[in-house]
Amino acid sequence: MADAGDVDGDGRNEIVVSSGLAPLVEVYCGADGSLLFDIPGGDSTKAVDGAGDFDGDGFSDLLVGRWPGGPGGLIEVYTSSAVGSPPHHRVRGVGCVSGNGHMPRIDLHGRSQLGTTPTITLRGAQFHAPAALALGNPSSIPLDAVGGSECALLTTVDAVVPVATDANGLVAFDVALSSDPVFAGFELEFQWLIVDAAAPRPLGVAVSNSLRFVAGL
Repeated sequence: MADAGDVDGDGRNEIVVSSGLAPLVEVYCGADGSLLFDIPGGDSTKAVDGAGDFDGDGFSDLLVGRWPGGPGGLIEVYTSSAVGSPPHHRVRGVGCVSGNGHMPRIDLHGRSQLGTTPTITLRGAQFHAPAALALGNPSSIPLDAVGGSECALLTTVDAVVPVATDANGLVAFDVALSSDPVFAGFELEFQWLIVDAAAPRPLGVAVSNSLRFVAGL
């Protein structure tokens, strides 16, 4: 058993387990203990460990040491793409200050696993304010030229979902994911946009950081 690092991108390290006799390697979610995936093999597994981010994709990879029964051994590196399409997400960038002095923040409650309903949340926004959840591809467009100083669009805004913040400046939006495996690896970039007349900028808006959301099995 070893620390696998953050394989699925939920911010918590996973656990990789092998009996040392059977060829099967299992990776368990650090958040809830569920089995994320397993790696079969034809030789007995003698050692497992996290490899760090071997391929530079932002997610931890795995080292598996096998003994084929004869002289010598074999060390294998498994990347996230090699072991399937695990659900994962990342937040990036920063928002711009709202009229209440707080920084709006986006987050995901749950996991972006197919067949589940995770919740995208907003906190730190102005209370009882019109808002929208924008989604599209990753972007980085400063809004200074249109009066949105210190703000940037971090998504291409291919679609928006209109909402409103509550009395505490919060929003929770459920995303029902299909269980069809054809959607494994499907990704979107989400960002909250808030109409905020009290915001310290002429455009009268505030925005959150963004959430990269990748659906997986």
